[in-house]
Amino acid sequence: MKRRTCLGLCAGVLSSGCLGQTDQPTTNIAWIHLRNNRDQARDVTVGIERNGGEVFRETYQLGTSGERSTRRIDDPVNGAGHYTVYFDIGDQVVHLHPSEYADVPEPCVGIQYAFHEQETTEFELKRMGEC
Repeated sequence: MKRRTCLGLCAGVLSSGCLGQTDQPTTNIAWIHLRNNRDQARDVTVGIERNGGEVFRETYQLGTSGERSTRRIDDPVNGAGHYTVYFDIGDQVVHLHPSEYADVPEPCVGIQYAFHEQETTEFELKRMGEC
């Protein structure tokens, strides 16, 4: 009797989804906004990978003041997916894994990435309803 109860409970748990799919939702990237807050101009390489393959790679030169210190990249990818985004500024490489988007309920995001003095960087996800 205990065996049937145990088998029944195990089957119920597995079919209920408690141990089921743990896949992350797919996300589309509408834009990426880069900002250089350092006192030297920088080349920034932005790369985006999907399923281990590179789908976007561009290098941008950012100055130190005004509009030259920022750059907006619109529509870097086509459609939703599990994207890994990386920013290479020469002495630092920052990766955003798809798990970074797990808390974003919207199907589309914008990414703001800034690098500051003293080797610090920051990123922020902007939630968007649609791309």
